[in-house]
Amino acid sequence: MGEIVFQNLEARQKFNKITHPRIYEAMQGQMERIKKEDPERVIVLDVPLLIETGMTKLADEVWLAWLPEKEQLARLMERDGLTKEEGEKRIKAQMPLEEKRKFAHRIIDTAGLLKDTRRQVNFYWNIIKNKEKKHEPQL
Repeated sequence: MGEIVFQNLEARQKFNKITHPRIYEAMQGQMERIKKEDPERVIVLDVPLLIETGMTKLADEVWLAWLPEKEQLARLMERDGLTKEEGEKRIKAQMPLEEKRKFAHRIIDTAGLLKDTRRQVNFYWNIIKNKEKKHEPQL
């Protein structure tokens, strides 16, 4: 599927027009159910096209996994077994990470080691969890 939609703008737009509304609706439904069950629960949305699809309104914060485009290309090629040309087409089909930075509340630099990425995520996660605790009712 990726080969088709990343090679053909018209096919990608048609695919997105069909899938995105259904995905959005399903996400909203899941979030509403979770909030009813546990209003204080933190919900994490892992959505690659969160910004491009306007789904940022579902989130209180946008966290961006960022790395230089050269490294992004190398990882994409390795992960998906793509040629350089195929990887470049996929990257060019998306909003550039530098543009996405403008929407991000928190940026996770993933260019380093995995342990460094985990350290950053844990740091920000603890901030979120501590904010949540501050709002707990005092007994």
